[in-house]
Amino acid sequence: MNEEVVTVTKKKKRNPVAKAIMIILDVLVLALALYFVLGYVNFVKIGNKEEPYLISNTKSYKTTKGDNVTVYDAIIYKIVKHEVPNENMTIRIKLWFQEDIN
Repeated sequence: MNEEVVTVTKKKKRNPVAKAIMIILDVLVLALALYFVLGYVNFVKIGNKEEPYLISNTKSYKTTKGDNVTVYDAIIYKIVKHEVPNENMTIRIKLWFQEDIN
C-alpha cells in the first residue's frame, strides 16, 4: 500500500492597505509610461513639423548667434527645436532641469 500525504496550506490574505498601495503604484507606473510614450509621439510630430499634443508651455527665442530655439515644455520633459538659419534643424528631448542648448 502506497499512501501519499498531501498538505494543503492556505494562502495568506494581504493587508487591504498594502493592496491599495500596490494598486496606486501600478496606476502611477502605467500613467508615467503612457506619459513618456506621448513624449515620443510629440517628438516625432515636431520632427515632421506638426503641432504636438498636450504641451503645457511653448517659448521661442533667438540665441546670440541668431539661431532660432523653440522649447515645447511638457512639465517632466521638454522638446527643444534648434534651427540654424540656412543649415540644419536639431530636435532633442530633455528632462525639465536640463539646459535648452548645450
